[in-house]
Amino acid sequence: MRIAIVDDHELVRDGLALSFSQMPNAEVVVKAAHGIDYERQVAEVGHVHVAVVDLYMPQRDGFETIAWICRHQPRTRALALSLDDAPATVQRALRAGACGYVVKAGSNSELRKAVLHVHSHGFYYNHLVDRELRKTLHQDLCAKHPDARWAALTATQRYVALAYANANGGTVADIAKRIGMHPDTFETHRKAIFKALGISSRAQLVQLKFENGWK
Repeated sequence: MRIAIVDDHELVRDGLALSFSQMPNAEVVVKAAHGIDYERQVAEVGHVHVAVVDLYMPQRDGFETIAWICRHQPRTRALALSLDDAPATVQRALRAGACGYVVKAGSNSELRKAVLHVHSHGFYYNHLVDRELRKTLHQDLCAKHPDARWAALTATQRYVALAYANANGGTVADIAKRIGMHPDTFETHRKAIFKALGISSRAQLVQLKFENGWK
C-alpha cells in the first residue's frame, strides 16, 4: 500500500510517516507540504493508493487537493485529516471527494485503521462521516418530497397553481383573466411551478394537489 501524506507541518508529516511504518505492507512514498507539492511529487513517484490530506494548507488547501485527486487520480483515495470537526467542514470535505474524515485529536490507531479501510473498502465510516451522510440523505429526501417542493413556492405561485389545478377546462389566457393576471405573467409562473414540482402537465398538478391536500 503506497501512502502519501499532505500536510504543511514537517513534524506532522514525519510523525505520520513513523506511525504508518508500523503497518505491514505499507510504504510512505510522498511527504508533501501542500497540494501543489503533492502534484509535483506524485508525478515522479507514480501511483498512490491512499493520500492522507490535511485540510488547511497554503497554496492549495486540502479541499482543493482532494478535488484535484478525484479529477486527475481517480484510483487514488483521499482521506481528510484536520483539527476541525465542525459539521460544515466535514460536509465540505466529503463533497470534495474525501473517502473518510479523521480528526487530528484522535489516536494513531484510528488513523491507521482509517487508511486500511479506505484502501480495502473504499471508504472509512466513523461518527463524523455517519452524521453528515445521514444529514445529507435526510435533506435530499425532504427536498424531493412534494410538500417540501410546494412549501418552496412563493405565495403567488401557489395561488396560480391552485387556480390552474381547480380550473374546469379553459386556456391559460382564460384562467389568467379569471384571476386578474396577464396571460404572459401567468404562463411564466406556470412554467416555474412545473419545474419546481418536477411535473409536465396539468393532470399531474391535479393529482399532486389531490394526494397532498394542497389548498
